[in-house]
Amino acid sequence: MEESPPEDRRLDFIADYVLRTLRLKQDKWQKCVSSEDNRQVLQEFLDKAEQRTLVVSVTAAGLLQPAAAFTAASKNKAVYFVKRHKAALSPGSMKENLVYGDLSCAPLDQFSALVEEVVAPLLSNSRNHTEWPQVVSLDVRHHVHSLKTNVFVVSGQVQGKTLLPLPVDSERVEQAALETDKMGVIVDKSIIHSLESAVIEWSHQIRAVLKKDSSEALLEGKNPTPHTELLFWKNRSAPLLLQTEYPLAMSEKHLFQCCDCVKITRPYRTSKLNCFGSFCWCD
Repeated sequence: MEESPPEDRRLDFIADYVLRTLRLKQDKWQKCVSSEDNRQVLQEFLDKAEQRTLVVSVTAAGLLQPAAAFTAASKNKAVYFVKRHKAALSPGSMKENLVYGDLSCAPLDQFSALVEEVVAPLLSNSRNHTEWPQVVSLDVRHHVHSLKTNVFVVSGQVQGKTLLPLPVDSERVEQAALETDKMGVIVDKSIIHSLESAVIEWSHQIRAVLKKDSSEALLEGKNPTPHTELLFWKNRSAPLLLQTEYPLAMSEKHLFQCCDCVKITRPYRTSKLNCFGSFCWCD
C-alpha cells in the first residue's frame, strides 16, 4: 500500500481536527477540498511561511469555508490554526508547530468566561506568588482586576446594559463590613482606596447614561413621533435595570456600611428604577 504524500497527511491532520471539533461527517470535508479556491487557501497555509493563520468555519448552508484570517462577523462556530513560527509545515511537526482550537460564535462571551474562570483565578491566587516580590504580586493582581473589570463592562455594553464592576478584593470589603458591625470602625484600612475608586468609576458609568436627552432627535433636525419618545425612555431604563442579574458578591447593606464608615458619599437606590445596579449620587 502506497504511503500518502506529505501534503495529504498535513491536510488529514487539519481535516481530522476540524471534523471532530465541529462534529461533521467526512463528506463535508471532501466538498470543501473539491473547491479550487478552498484548496488554494489550505495549500498556501501549509506551504507559505508568511501565511500563519487558517480559520475554518461553517457557512449558513452547512459547508466548510477556510479563510486566511479571522473574520469579524462569524455567526457560526469555527476552528483556527496559527503557526508558532514563520515556516512551512511538515507532516511530522504539525502538533509542535501549530496552536489550534475552536472559536465560539460569540467570541466576547468566550473571552469573558476565559478571563473569569481561568486567567483571574490563576493569576490572583496568592499561592502562585510565593516566589514573587510583593511589588510584583500586587502589580499583577492590579492588572488582572483591571482586565476583568474592562471585560465585564464591555460585555454589558454589548448587551445594552450598564454593569458596575466590583471593587478590588470585594471579599475583603464584605469581611470589613462584618468587622464594622462588631467594632464600629474598619480594621482593614487598605480597602478605603478600593471603595473610593469603585464609587468614582460607578458614578462615571451612570452619568453617561443619565446625560442622554430625549430632545436629541429634535436638535438633530429630525421629526420624532410619540413612539420615538416612548422608545427612548424604554432604552434608557433598560441598561439600568440589572435586578438579580447583577453579579455582586457582597450585599447592599455591607457596601453601604463601609461607605458610611469611611465617609464616602454613598449611593442610594432610586425609587423609580428600583434596582441595586442603578445609583444616583448625593452632592
